[in-house]
Amino acid sequence: MITFLYIFAVLAMLATRSDDIQDNPKSKVKFFTYMKEFWSKSFNFEGVTKRNVFWITQAWIFLQSTFLVGLGFCLFLDINDLAGYGWSEVFRSNDIRPFIFIPFYSFLITSLIPSISIQVRRLRDTARNPLWILLSLIPFGAIIPFIFYLSPSRQKKLPMTLQDRLNEVEDLLDQGTIDEEEYKYMRKKILTKYVD
Repeated sequence: MITFLYIFAVLAMLATRSDDIQDNPKSKVKFFTYMKEFWSKSFNFEGVTKRNVFWITQAWIFLQSTFLVGLGFCLFLDINDLAGYGWSEVFRSNDIRPFIFIPFYSFLITSLIPSISIQVRRLRDTARNPLWILLSLIPFGAIIPFIFYLSPSRQKKLPMTLQDRLNEVEDLLDQGTIDEEEYKYMRKKILTKYVD
């Protein structure tokens, strides 16, 4: 139990330091804000998530799951110490698995839907179809979405409308790149293409 209290004290110290960072308006790293957003947008599959928010959130999830494994290990050692088992007897038994797997898998199941939603939002931010996440279901298929998660934000290019094309030709005329005759010819060509 002393081991658990020590780990808890270290994490509390780190959390206090992170709160100081969060209160600083010049700070760009807001750990707890990102985690709050992660849990509050659990069922929000719309919108986007920026790259830094995604990776900071993933780091916090990794730290939380590591903490739960450590907590399970500490509880296993403390319970066996209270039972009076020696160190050689403790590590020969397979009783450690429930202490580690139950909290770890409980956390993974709890954070499954929020993790999927943040991945979908991150794929949208990279202007990719969210169905790319399905590649994670096949062996070594998660490499491609992982590369997409690393890529910077992009705007999805929409096809140009008729008005956009006409504005583009008009801008060329205003800049002096084309003359009036070329403008009329290009405008006529664009209009006939959209009419047909």
